[in-house]
Amino acid sequence: MKTEIRNILEMFQNAYDQKDINQVDQFMEAVFSKEEAIAILGTSDGELSFGYDECRKLFISDWQYWGFEKLNLDECIIQEVKDKTICYVPSSFTFTFDVNEENRKGHLEDIINRIKLNSEDQRDLQVKFGEILYELVHIYHQRPLNPRKYRIQLNVTFIFNNNNRIIQINFSVPDNIRRPDARLYEKSDFNRYLSYELKKFKSKLKDTQSEDERAIRHLIKNFTADYFSKEINQYLDLNNIFAINVNSQVAKNIDEINSLRMNQQKYWDKLTIFDQEAYLEVYEDTAILLTKMIASKDIDNDEYFKETALEIEAINNDESLTITQKMFKIRQLITICFKETAIGSKHEFPLRVHFVLSKENNEWKINFFKMSYSFYYLLEERNEFMKYLK
Repeated sequence: MKTEIRNILEMFQNAYDQKDINQVDQFMEAVFSKEEAIAILGTSDGELSFGYDECRKLFISDWQYWGFEKLNLDECIIQEVKDKTICYVPSSFTFTFDVNEENRKGHLEDIINRIKLNSEDQRDLQVKFGEILYELVHIYHQRPLNPRKYRIQLNVTFIFNNNNRIIQINFSVPDNIRRPDARLYEKSDFNRYLSYELKKFKSKLKDTQSEDERAIRHLIKNFTADYFSKEINQYLDLNNIFAINVNSQVAKNIDEINSLRMNQQKYWDKLTIFDQEAYLEVYEDTAILLTKMIASKDIDNDEYFKETALEIEAINNDESLTITQKMFKIRQLITICFKETAIGSKHEFPLRVHFVLSKENNEWKINFFKMSYSFYYLLEERNEFMKYLK
């Protein structure tokens, strides 16, 4: 890792350690580019910041209410794409669950408000009941002792310019490919979030597009259309390629990328990309594109129940688990099954996708892509990316 880049990442870590909002301007001036447009993608839907002022507000909010604890710089993966440098840094944050009577009172009131027939939330009761059961299973958990502290995995991707200053950051919390909380269906929050983000992307579109911009959007559209059905080598710089999946699976060559695609295709069979709405920055011979995708697959409810039954059998055969752990995992799977099948057989998941491309001999190729789900629920032992700290 370049000394200058490591110094910037250490400054970033120190700023989050101190969380001094009075130092936010000095921090921004020290680590971000002053010449180029900057952007930050937060962990949750709607957390999309463009420009100095919006990014500044995000850091102030993060330092007041949130923030990761550790950048694992020794595990950092570096990729250089001409004059740009991509740094993928596995990280983490901690959260303490402390359920008390006041918390329970608030949650009960929320449940009652949701199920009232005159509620503003007009989703079907079957959908609401599945969601409520899912929440209750996680909130009233097997560990009676309070408080309970967890470490939660966080992936941070930094993109640096040729002056070793940050121009874009992508924060994401990994999740299982099959059962993310983010799912599109009629009247869901995620439909509203998707509309909001696409509208914000559109606000950054230029009145006219250059030849390079048109070529890049066309490339990304074709890459997505062929992603599961054809070979994708022609879209990639095979000598310098790097990809990250929603579950933190990393691929650094074409064989690993094909393995990543096969893993995804177990749960998705189609990708739809918003190529024309995408936020795109084109430099001399590099480009960065950020947009939304929809991953989808139709799964018959009977098939979903059968797949869940097979997973329950696998849990029972897992000798590393205690009987109590098996019972709670089975309970969790069954509640997820009811929640998901209540929505229906059409499974559509909104993805955030980040690309870095380069141009050689007047032809654009993809060097990097990262897919991530948005972070929604903070529920105890939601998935394997949460580790209980005793």
